[in-house]
Amino acid sequence: MNKKELIKKLVNDDMDFLESEKLVSKVFSLIEEELIKGNNVIVTGFGTFRVFERKERQGLKPKTGEVITIAPRRVVTFKPSPLLKKKMNSLDNSK
Repeated sequence: MNKKELIKKLVNDDMDFLESEKLVSKVFSLIEEELIKGNNVIVTGFGTFRVFERKERQGLKPKTGEVITIAPRRVVTFKPSPLLKKKMNSLDNSK
């Protein structure tokens, strides 16, 4: 599912496409802002987005085998909550 499909699923009698688009965009913007600040985002019952600092390290260029230095950077990971894991792995996915 992509962002547009998510927005379409939110459309109903109470919320039109533009309102749904604003809501989804606002939620993603808030998550993005917190991650940029270096904060983790915990959505209870869904999962946690975590920011990790990767240190500088040595790597190899695939084509040449040349040793290169990979710069330090921040990365985001997602860990599903135990509840989401349980729902994903249950035989009856209707819960």
